[in-house]
Amino acid sequence: MEKVEYFLYDILGLCIPGFVVILTLDFIFDFIGTILELLINIPEYCFAFLFGSILLITCYIIGSLLKVISKNIYNFLRFLSKDCPLCKNIFLPQEYDNQFEPYYKKIIERLEIKKELPKNDDNQNIFYNDIYKLAQIVTMSDSIKTHSNMFLAKYYLYKLLACWSFLYIFIVIIYNYNFSHPILLIIGLIIIFFSFNEKYKLYKKLNGNELIMALYYYLYKTTL
Repeated sequence: MEKVEYFLYDILGLCIPGFVVILTLDFIFDFIGTILELLINIPEYCFAFLFGSILLITCYIIGSLLKVISKNIYNFLRFLSKDCPLCKNIFLPQEYDNQFEPYYKKIIERLEIKKELPKNDDNQNIFYNDIYKLAQIVTMSDSIKTHSNMFLAKYYLYKLLACWSFLYIFIVIIYNYNFSHPILLIIGLIIIFFSFNEKYKLYKKLNGNELIMALYYYLYKTTL
């Protein structure tokens, strides 16, 4: 049941942002109208199925592309935040809550990684390449029940929606003649971006918390 739920979150996490992008394209370029024109000669009994299938697949593909774009956008924001702690706090998520730091250090000790924990944006290798991936493997292979899959899917969903609103700001600036009140729309999109970004940061942190506790339990369960 949990795998089915994660699968649905994973699909929706890509399709919902993809559908939002399609609505944006439809507003500017009549994207959906173009699809309908391509299917104009299709028999009525299979029209709905074909249209729905094409729309779903298109949403998934666009969502997947947005996922790649969002990674580059946040890498760019990470670069900009390198020498600006305020920007870092605004744009970038914590990997986990501060109260989980002792568990994290215990994990490092248990794995006998003899080095300081990296605290800068240029080097996240210990957490991502070692701890994070190992924790994901453990939760899948050792049947340790966590909510990490749900949090992972949700943080991707909100990350992509934040990315869409960020890109849409520039679309409005470029195609401002298509909008009645572009300034108000830009202000609204900035608010939407920060709302989705805060959600993304929250679920990213919750996912990190879950994986740390799962790996801690796995490594220390024989001594508990």
